[in-house]
Amino acid sequence: MPADRYRFGYREDSPYGHAVGLVAAHRHAGGEVVLDLGCGYGAIAEPLADLGLSYVGLDLEQAGLDDLAARGFEAVRIDLRDAGSLRATLERAAGGRTVAAITALDVVEHLAHGGDVLSGLNDFALANGRPPLVVSVPNVTHVDLAAKLLLGRWDVTPTGLLDETHVALYSPERMSRAFLDAGWAEIGADDFELGESDQHFPREAASLAAASPLHELVAAVRRRAAPGATTNQFVRAFAPVPAPPATAPPATAPDRAAPLVTALVVTAPGRGALLEDVLVSLDAQGTTDLEVVVLVGGALGTEVRAVERLVQSFSGGLASRTTVVGTRDASRARALDLGVARARGRYVTVLDDEVVAFAHLVEVLAGLAERGPGTVLRCIQAVQASRPVGWPGDGPEGFTATDGARTPWPPEFDLVAQLGDDLSPPGSYALPRSCFVDLGLAYGGAVAGAEEWEVLLHAAMLCGVTNEATEVTTLRRAGALGEPAGAPTLAEVAAARARVRERLDTMPLLLPAGSSRTLRALRSSSRPADRLA
Repeated sequence: MPADRYRFGYREDSPYGHAVGLVAAHRHAGGEVVLDLGCGYGAIAEPLADLGLSYVGLDLEQAGLDDLAARGFEAVRIDLRDAGSLRATLERAAGGRTVAAITALDVVEHLAHGGDVLSGLNDFALANGRPPLVVSVPNVTHVDLAAKLLLGRWDVTPTGLLDETHVALYSPERMSRAFLDAGWAEIGADDFELGESDQHFPREAASLAAASPLHELVAAVRRRAAPGATTNQFVRAFAPVPAPPATAPPATAPDRAAPLVTALVVTAPGRGALLEDVLVSLDAQGTTDLEVVVLVGGALGTEVRAVERLVQSFSGGLASRTTVVGTRDASRARALDLGVARARGRYVTVLDDEVVAFAHLVEVLAGLAERGPGTVLRCIQAVQASRPVGWPGDGPEGFTATDGARTPWPPEFDLVAQLGDDLSPPGSYALPRSCFVDLGLAYGGAVAGAEEWEVLLHAAMLCGVTNEATEVTTLRRAGALGEPAGAPTLAEVAAARARVRERLDTMPLLLPAGSSRTLRALRSSSRPADRLA
């Protein structure tokens, strides 16, 4: 390769500048020298000298070492393929001086046995005052690489994210795990961000062109799914800790088999009569492939304990499969996000405390999941008008039906119609938990007052919907005890839904098969504006 292939200049706004900043922030107190592994031409030598530190560059390539020596810096030849001699070489390079930091910028991705090198560095650091390790590592989960994979492209280049000499590829999770396994705990981060990486070519490619709906969609999904969408280089500082034994058992016992469904039951203080009916209906399910998380919004400790006593009054397995979570504020979105964080089920359904489940709900969801794994599972919900009543004497407040049950919502899920209004109330569907853990959907990031509708729309567009259910599976007893405190008014709900529509207009939409027919029918309708409003 050309001798100056990795001769890069120093800039503050670069991975090198970020790395020097981390050295300055985390250097070992009293340390004198920085050992720069895989130094190349030593781009950080002068900036570290300006911090009052002695710089030693270590590399295999002689050209860079000669250049460093000509500039007045110490230069030591090292072969990182020989992890066995690493500690001895570093001891000689340090020369009895206290080590302020070790740096390895754009190095570990070039190592076939990077774990051995990191472990060797850990041994050295633990024996030499515990200096930090500062690294820079390319991020192969950058959105540009995701966009190009859609085109079947994996463009290896002389340098950059897909440098042809890279033999190890790092995602955020792999990097954290690799360093921790070798005895390095992260203590600082100043990642280098680039909206357009060196892989942003050809610029006219449909998945890269900034104005293309495909690029907007890919970028939106990638950004929401996990951090690091535009991170070009992970620039991190680590402290040495005793490495876990290679045969150490996992820190926690493996989770038992995940249930099919987690039911999030949203309630509030003073609604125990409704909540008890919901729990009875869940206890009556013909399967135990279900867990329950009761979310008590705006509750004090005594009110949460009252709900816990109610749960424990159920014999059999329901109590053991139910968790009660209290929140001091009445935010529905916060409560739902807490519930999702506790959920272990492969699918998550939300049941308001005025919604009871028929005994075959989980059975129907299981059938839908078998036909459309990973999709939104859409069922049918009925509604029955109810009103509160006071029982004679000192009995608890109750409720009574004022009308027969009806099914006002469409039995089939139509995404185009759903974009116009919320036609799928909570309890009439279950979302794949993957929507939250993999795609990054969250109720807290949606419009307050319409958060469930917005999350459902995004889940339906990204995951699709299986809605072959033909039986009513839940019953909503509308108005049974009135609205809980803090519930939005009809005007607030209408305003929230208008805001959701505005947000949808800022992004490309994914429509399922058959949507063209629906759109044509709407266009030919005598009142298309009303239908789409």
